[in-house]
Amino acid sequence: MAAAELLYASSPAPLLYASNRNLALDPKSIGDGDSITILRTTPALEAVAHIKTGLAQIRAMAFLGDNDQYLLAAGLVGGGVKVFERVSEEQGWLRQVASLDHFLITQPTSFVSM
Repeated sequence: MAAAELLYASSPAPLLYASNRNLALDPKSIGDGDSITILRTTPALEAVAHIKTGLAQIRAMAFLGDNDQYLLAAGLVGGGVKVFERVSEEQGWLRQVASLDHFLITQPTSFVSM
């Protein structure tokens, strides 16, 4: 595994989001895909969740919305683009709320917001 992106959110609690790339090497057989690991940063760095995304080779992640409410992630070789809402630990940390099929967008590598 190799992290492609690291995102830090200071609220509502300090958390680090790391994309784990290359778990899904074959785009024809993505399965659960690559994951996003969520880590608490205080009092010490601690992994608290591994969220399967259905994306192959996550190459881009970005926060969007008020207080970084949404996390966007894209699979370079499969899975398309997915939007996750950042939710509480009790709700599972991330909840997928939208997606764009990989047939509509190919090989995404970054996000730009305007």
